[in-house]
Amino acid sequence: MHFPEIPPAKWEKILKKYNVDPLFTDLISKILIYDTEKRLTPYQILTHEYFKDLNSNENKKYTQKLPNLFKFSGLLSVDQSNKK
Repeated sequence: MHFPEIPPAKWEKILKKYNVDPLFTDLISKILIYDTEKRLTPYQILTHEYFKDLNSNENKKYTQKLPNLFKFSGLLSVDQSNKK
């Protein structure tokens, strides 16, 4: 069985009526990709420019101080405390 190839819709066009941040459009377009080799990894998503203001100490969008959400330097991929 052969399915016709349909070109993807542009996210800019889909989201235009919602007046979203262009960085959000860029992020969504890089996440919602069928090819896993081209899709962003979770780390790349969290470090995308769209989330830059969440990582800033001078965040003006939020009235409450946000926790340090994006401090990845102390994370270990494997719990090494159980190794001897």
